[in-house]
Amino acid sequence: MELINSRLIFYNDFKVFSLAVQYAPGEKFNIWLGRKMNQSVANIGAIDGLQGEYSFNKYGVGIFAGTRPDFTDFSFNSKLPQFGAYVVRNDKFRNGIASTTLAFAEQQNDFKTDRRFLYFQHNNSLVKNLNVFLSTEFDLYEKNRQSAIK
Repeated sequence: MELINSRLIFYNDFKVFSLAVQYAPGEKFNIWLGRKMNQSVANIGAIDGLQGEYSFNKYGVGIFAGTRPDFTDFSFNSKLPQFGAYVVRNDKFRNGIASTTLAFAEQQNDFKTDRRFLYFQHNNSLVKNLNVFLSTEFDLYEKNRQSAIK
């Protein structure tokens, strides 16, 4: 019991939000391994695993595969896998920037589908001293009572 309490105390006080290594074999391609918040899919949260993004012109395509942090103490949890892919468009204007992402993601709990969804994110700073950020998710999978019983 003492070991469990000390683990809880440790993870209540110590949270790792980002700890990843990056490999960039060129200017257009990046790979990350570790825990990272991906700015292109920010509200999906931290991803423990592998992420990659390839950029061309104003567009980028990316993938991620790994796990989500534990929702009780933000520690590593191998029973919460997630994976997905996204397309992002980045624009630079005289007054600021704009970025729009469309993604597909699946999140699992104990290796069973928990959520499958489309993710949309938009961020811009086109007006001086104002940053607009919005995101929304469209569920593509519904867990019903009958499928949970099987």
